[in-house]
Amino acid sequence: MKRVLSLVVMACIASGSFCGVTGCATTPPGAPFVLPRIHVQRVRTLHVDSKGLLAEVLINVENPNPFPIRMDKVTYDLSFENRPTATGETLQPLTIPARGNTLTTVQLRAPLQSVMAAGAVLLFMGEVPYTLTMTAHFNTPAGQVKVPIRHEDKLRLLELPGSSPAR
Repeated sequence: MKRVLSLVVMACIASGSFCGVTGCATTPPGAPFVLPRIHVQRVRTLHVDSKGLLAEVLINVENPNPFPIRMDKVTYDLSFENRPTATGETLQPLTIPARGNTLTTVQLRAPLQSVMAAGAVLLFMGEVPYTLTMTAHFNTPAGQVKVPIRHEDKLRLLELPGSSPAR
């Protein structure tokens, strides 16, 4: 009985060592992990109301690896004129195919109180600069990976929903 148990234990250890060396159920053999690339395609304000600002960010997630990866969530920080305005997290379960890319949207929320100062600048100047810093969290065969994203632009009064040029 001891001999059988010893053989089973040795077989388990050997198979575990073999998988650790060859990459069983992890990165395919000989395939180095390459960080996914993320590009902001568009940032659009959906609406502003008594709760605050709701915006949508369209991102293109590119996976250069020969195996699929999963993006679990995106965390974000939004600043207007270098003033922190909103911090949040959106669960974003999404699988990016091997050597493929996927377009997806991330919704951002900023409370009304924190966007009031930016709103005053926007009304007076017609635009206000913002910085959006995001981190995409991936679950990959190489483990948990975080990919930073930074986007800077200006929020323009005429681009807000329901706005129209003065006559």
